[in-house]
Amino acid sequence: MPAPATVGAPMLPADVSGDTFPSPETLFPIHILAVICALPWPCQEALQVAACESGLDPHAVGEEGEEGIFQVMPRFWGPVPADPLGQVLQAYHIWQEHGWQPWSCQPHHQEMTPDSSSSTSSMPVFLNSLSQEVR
Repeated sequence: MPAPATVGAPMLPADVSGDTFPSPETLFPIHILAVICALPWPCQEALQVAACESGLDPHAVGEEGEEGIFQVMPRFWGPVPADPLGQVLQAYHIWQEHGWQPWSCQPHHQEMTPDSSSSTSSMPVFLNSLSQEVR
């Protein structure tokens, strides 16, 4: 029997067997979006870079050895955490020091409005642009 959920903790769906839950390190794409946009960096730009680099896949490995959601090069930035949250935090720290320069995928800069500087206001714009690209 699974342990009871902590109050306020997000509920994760059971796997196909119905009797186990994903590990705490597992984040689904929508959770990855939320983690990326919870940090004080340009949300839409970070989502564009992550989507371009890996398709938001925390298990992605590039041809040159890049790893994770943001395709970080371990030989330059140290080991890439296995968990998605750690990957996003590592990318955030790189961005704090170097901006988007280390990434081959560069964000499309859009005109800033007074509300667009906040991280959460950019998420719907990004999701809308993603849905238009898929069509």
